[in-house]
Amino acid sequence: MSSIVAGRQHVFVHLLGQVDMRILIADDERTSRIILRKFLNEFGHEVDEADDGLKALGYLRDTVEDIDLLVLDIMMPE
Repeated sequence: MSSIVAGRQHVFVHLLGQVDMRILIADDERTSRIILRKFLNEFGHEVDEADDGLKALGYLRDTVEDIDLLVLDIMMPE
């Protein structure tokens, strides 16, 4: 098993054990945001979305103290 896959599994296992996290998903792919949102909502997490990097930065400026985790696509147009 690669360290990347092992790392992802560790993150997901850790997330499943947390309660009521507020998570921001920043991804320009709508389908990816929908799938990840559904997965995280099933475990009781509150999920917010941004469809580009500029919107994510703006959102973080206003709510950085409230966000527990940022899931970020590193290849976005803005």
